[in-house]
Amino acid sequence: MQIQVFAIPFEGGPDASEELNRFLRTHRVLAIERVAVVAEGRM
Repeated sequence: MQIQVFAIPFEGGPDASEELNRFLRTHRVLAIERVAVVAEGRM
């Protein structure tokens, strides 16, 4: 079984959203983990 890790930046904009949607249309998703990471100096 192959595993692919995929991340979308919080402030990714429409390009990142389209990339995620394209990925979801073409792959079977087994699990989703939602994690927010605060970048240094940003909230």
